[in-house]
Amino acid sequence: MTGEGHQALQKVARLLIAAAFAITMTGCQKEAPSYTTEEGSSEPSALSTPLTFQIDTATQGPSPLATATPEPLLTGEEQLTLVDDEQSGSEPEQPHWLRDITFENEYATILHQLEYETLMILAKAAEIRFANKEEAPSFEALKSELLKYNAEQRLDPWQTIYENDPGWLLEPSELLFAVNMYEPSLELSRDDDEKVRLNFKTFGQSFQSHTVSRHVEIELLRSGENWRIGDIKSRAAEYAFTKEDAEHIMMTSVGHASYVGDDDTHYFFQDGEGFEYVFHKQNGYFTHP
Repeated sequence: MTGEGHQALQKVARLLIAAAFAITMTGCQKEAPSYTTEEGSSEPSALSTPLTFQIDTATQGPSPLATATPEPLLTGEEQLTLVDDEQSGSEPEQPHWLRDITFENEYATILHQLEYETLMILAKAAEIRFANKEEAPSFEALKSELLKYNAEQRLDPWQTIYENDPGWLLEPSELLFAVNMYEPSLELSRDDDEKVRLNFKTFGQSFQSHTVSRHVEIELLRSGENWRIGDIKSRAAEYAFTKEDAEHIMMTSVGHASYVGDDDTHYFFQDGEGFEYVFHKQNGYFTHP
């Protein structure tokens, strides 16, 4: 199935389930704590209890500890690409863009692998749901695989998405915190050898218009040589990036992009070919007009 075909299916699916999903998201958000952020502050305040849902309702669209490198979590090319049954026998697709993201920090890499493996399991099942919902596996049937990468309590949000709006799984950039991690902000802490906490800021990218930057704390839990994602705590982070931060984000995201000025609400950049980029100060995302 072509990319255009996927997009058409996703649009139809979202129209059909919009009302039901809105009710579901409202229920998930009712227990979520409210956060207040002092304007102009880049420092996180105390994080509250874990959120049970990780998408901002205002967002448009789906949008051994430091001693040895952990065993690779990727399970092969078959689980790392989204391939329709209709494409069997054709040339393999290029790797999903999420796969190519790299990090300097070992634990950021581990988190990305865990999130990516989770997504691949669910995205393949979501494609089946679009083709024939009756033949799609139930979420219960997927749990044994998902629990390889997630603690039990982390599965509720994924179940909500899979059962109510699987189209989000095919445009997943905001579902995966590591994808948007601003790595220079990453701080690590631990209680013992079995738990590492990652604290960092996230930013949005040009394909995630109107996303909201967040302060995030994620637990990585270890059992033997294997890691899983534990609790996640999150709150909105307004005005969380300085000009230097924005310059770093633009350089790592789009390559060479020079700062050309700013106003009260934006930083402005331009690349070597004259293309302009706008970094939105309040919510921490950039666009390419």
